[in-house]
Amino acid sequence: MPCVAPSEIVLPQVASTFGLIAENFIGKQYLRFVKRASFFPASIEDFQDISLGFGNVRLYMAFIKLHNPKLTFAQLVAIQADALLKIPDLMRHDAVATEFYEIKPFSISGVGAGFTKIVALEAFYGIFGLPYDLGTTWNPNERFRIFSGSVFGRKVEAYFHFFRLRPGLIVYEICLEGELLDDLAVIAAIIAAIILIIIGRGRIPLPGPAPVPAIA
Repeated sequence: MPCVAPSEIVLPQVASTFGLIAENFIGKQYLRFVKRASFFPASIEDFQDISLGFGNVRLYMAFIKLHNPKLTFAQLVAIQADALLKIPDLMRHDAVATEFYEIKPFSISGVGAGFTKIVALEAFYGIFGLPYDLGTTWNPNERFRIFSGSVFGRKVEAYFHFFRLRPGLIVYEICLEGELLDDLAVIAAIIAAIILIIIGRGRIPLPGPAPVPAIA
């Protein structure tokens, strides 16, 4: 079964848009794992980076301040100054764990960026004496069917696969099953077409009986 990170076969803007959808989907699966219904501020235990710039910095700072009331004003100012570059995709702060996860495509560049980010986050939290460690309590390895149909004359099924590559780093890819998948260019074209379908929907569908559109 060939598997490809979206960022390896589509334009950066398309990959970035798909990445937001992927992160949202993975976040929902994380909530299922911790048995909670929502992220901060609706729930105080879990935070997700919603990628809204300064608005998200304010949410992040509120989450940090809520759980770390002993931080001084000077420390909070310093944290906020760096926060745009140092907000993890997922954070957990409850009686079980204080940890964080970064989510990246499973490509050489994606994994490299993920390593760089989690090292920076570890250093960042260490400097300010914050209790957050690389995430280990959640160890997903899940695959969801996201497409079934005909693309460019080939019957295929596509799966969204994500897993924890190492503590603190969750990666994702798209995997393909079907007819005559022995040409890398064809595989890339089919997966690119499916990515555009997912972006058009604005979401990765959860498993269920709902019909999956096909490209004839």
